[in-house]
Amino acid sequence: MNTKILFGILIITAALAAQVQGQSGCQVAIPGLYNTGVDSSGSSLPGGSADSHWSLSGTASGAAKVLSPGSMYGAWSPDTTKSAWIGVYDSSSEPTSFPYYFNETFSLAGLDPTTAVLSGTWWGDDITSIELNGHVINTITYSFTGTSWSVNDTGAESGWFNSGLNTLTVEMNSADGSYDGVRVEVTGTATSLAPQPATATATVADGYVTGAIITSGGCGYTNAPLVLIQGGGGTNATAIAVINNGIVTQLIITQAGVNYTSAPTIFIGGPPAVPAQPQSTTANAGETVSFSVTATGSPPPTYQWLFDGTNLTDNGQIIGSQSNFLTLTNVALQAIHLPLPQSNG
Repeated sequence: MNTKILFGILIITAALAAQVQGQSGCQVAIPGLYNTGVDSSGSSLPGGSADSHWSLSGTASGAAKVLSPGSMYGAWSPDTTKSAWIGVYDSSSEPTSFPYYFNETFSLAGLDPTTAVLSGTWWGDDITSIELNGHVINTITYSFTGTSWSVNDTGAESGWFNSGLNTLTVEMNSADGSYDGVRVEVTGTATSLAPQPATATATVADGYVTGAIITSGGCGYTNAPLVLIQGGGGTNATAIAVINNGIVTQLIITQAGVNYTSAPTIFIGGPPAVPAQPQSTTANAGETVSFSVTATGSPPPTYQWLFDGTNLTDNGQIIGSQSNFLTLTNVALQAIHLPLPQSNG
């Protein structure tokens, strides 16, 4: 069968890429971790609603349900604004066929799994186990008031975290079918594989940039990064960064510029990095294939895909040549070798 082998790699560019030296990954919050009974913003879900972050498997299926007050046993610790009890049904009667599982999936893409740490509190009625990717962290019987738990990639728990998708699970091992439920609070951190640049917002008065407020200090800086101020209708504002223990702690406005009608955007230099490389693929002639990539940096990197050293451009067969998602339709019978990632810094 005729095939075409595609190696999807790209060039990324960022104006300040060469101006930051020695920045490395740092501890960041693991995304996609949600306590039971809250929405994506962390606000409490009403009783009876589906908790889309926690899915059911085993002898139950679908999304877990947030328990209403009438479905909760009186000895349980009451819900808070941080978390709530969930069950298979919003009812005082729950399944008696076991085991069934409450699952939350999160990704460590772009993070070092050997540095990952999860911790929190879990409640359960009757016998429940908290697990990571099928590995049992702890098992409890009748934890009405909460039990602390944690897991990291050391000792007996080494290798429990995956580099991509991971699943945190509470297993219902046994229950009597009356007032059964679980509740979980979880936080997690890991070291990023890509630098984490600082961010800031500008303040403007009478057409001048008068200050800068640090919204995130980033981390891993060994040299003060350069600062670029753009937009806002004005020109010539400049600033310098001050770092302490690898974090940007202050921006000092060195020139206020002129004619600013709104707050400009502040870019604090962070080198371009590619934490998630495109993956090679094989396709039959005439098929459609796609490549994707994740790149980080400040200012945000731009993208340009190449073929044998020549920039690709969008046409009827090429879509997304200057984006992070490239699609090639009706591929021909030949090998395409795209160059390794580079930056213009």
